[in-house]
Amino acid sequence: MKKNYKLVIAIAAIVGVVFGIYLLNIYLKQKIQIAIKEEFTNSDVEYQDITVSVFKNKSEIKNIFYSGDNISVKAAALKVEGFNFYQYVFHDKIEISEISLQRPEFVFLKKDSLTNAATGKKWHLKKGVFVNSFHINNGQLEFKDNKLSPATLLAVLKKIELTGVRLNSETLNNDLPIVYENINLEIDSLFYALNAEHNLTVDKISMNDHLELQNLRIKSKYDKAEFSKKITIEKDRFDLEIPRLDVKDFSIGFEDDSLRLNSSLTQINKADFKIYRNKLLPDDLRIKPLYSEMLRTVRAKLKFDTLKIISSKIIYEEKIHESRPPGVVSFSDLNVKISNIANVDMRKSNFPITKIHAEAYFMKTSRLTLDWQFDIRNLEDDFKVSGSLAGISAKSMNSFLTPGMNVKASGEIESLFYNFYGNKYSGKGDMKLQYKDFKVEVLKKDGTGKNKLLTGLANLIIKNDANNKKLTHEDIGVQRDRTKSFWNYLWSFVKNGALKTFL
Repeated sequence: MKKNYKLVIAIAAIVGVVFGIYLLNIYLKQKIQIAIKEEFTNSDVEYQDITVSVFKNKSEIKNIFYSGDNISVKAAALKVEGFNFYQYVFHDKIEISEISLQRPEFVFLKKDSLTNAATGKKWHLKKGVFVNSFHINNGQLEFKDNKLSPATLLAVLKKIELTGVRLNSETLNNDLPIVYENINLEIDSLFYALNAEHNLTVDKISMNDHLELQNLRIKSKYDKAEFSKKITIEKDRFDLEIPRLDVKDFSIGFEDDSLRLNSSLTQINKADFKIYRNKLLPDDLRIKPLYSEMLRTVRAKLKFDTLKIISSKIIYEEKIHESRPPGVVSFSDLNVKISNIANVDMRKSNFPITKIHAEAYFMKTSRLTLDWQFDIRNLEDDFKVSGSLAGISAKSMNSFLTPGMNVKASGEIESLFYNFYGNKYSGKGDMKLQYKDFKVEVLKKDGTGKNKLLTGLANLIIKNDANNKKLTHEDIGVQRDRTKSFWNYLWSFVKNGALKTFL
């Protein structure tokens, strides 16, 4: 009889515990439902079901959908493990061991800054949240101008892992709504509408303390003829391919509402960059800042210790005359090292100057070097640039001279050395040029033959008696056209020096 009595008590106890857990599961499910309503009173939240297991310390929300002012999220499941019930019940804190979001689709709409400023709306979260580990698996991220427009950015998210995640009312109102300690990210593909004429794509992105991009491309949406019809002023048409881009010791965050990016070494390998410009279109008469000003005034906070471009090439084409093909200039086997791309801590006395060293083959045959430095804090944008060019035949320059200037040249420029310094308004310097048997052939307007009269006059003027002598000109001066780029400015130095030498 006592055995039967004990058995009944044991069974009753088990049933009581199970029933108690069942009631607790129901209670916690209701608490989660109430919390969702309280925390997201200004947003739409829908879900299929909520399950809670106190015994396993797990909960799951299935087929969830959230919609706020500028964001919507839907996901197959939101799973929570390791919920700290003690902290929640007795200390009103939310601490979670792990959260995973399965197959989410994020859609961000362009913010209406005027509306937000007028309403002064602030996000408020009643309870702060700490998550030890947060996972996103097999998701998709979209940025759009509005609900009906195509995506301006589309990323396929294979995996995102965040550790040490904190979320509260303060973080919600920052540009990045969470704070985290570490990130591990894998993106299978990325599309970004760079501007009205170009798209950027990346095949694969991975990031932890090291950022790696594979097969980055910038492509025009239009061929050269159609591109010229789409624009109203001169504008470069880009075609860029970078098989691999590595950013070591990479970190990203926000500082004073500005994006901050840091890296000890950024390396670009085997970039292939093609640029086309139609000079027949009207000039873009806006002021073009020099690179020092661009770095000084850009909104993002940058600290890139070293940038290297390795074994790359650039081809620049310029359409100058309707009836002729574009002029072509090429730089191959291009290797560049840039030190101190930074606009943070500019008040420090030991703030470093920016230095650029570049080497390449000009028109595939001539070794070109360039050394360039500037201090981005200098409001006059002072700079120094020097370099050399060795052993270029006039024939190799004809791919640019003939279409652009209707001239054919022969002979050889044996060496060229330049040293210039200036600011955003003007510059001066010196140049040494050595050439041999340099002659020109001025073509007829239609390019079909030689204009004998002009050819004779040109070669009469050119000082070929100076063969094998290094000529120095220290009085080269240039007034900068501020509607043109730095590279046009540098070309003006070289052109003025060459004209003084030849004539």
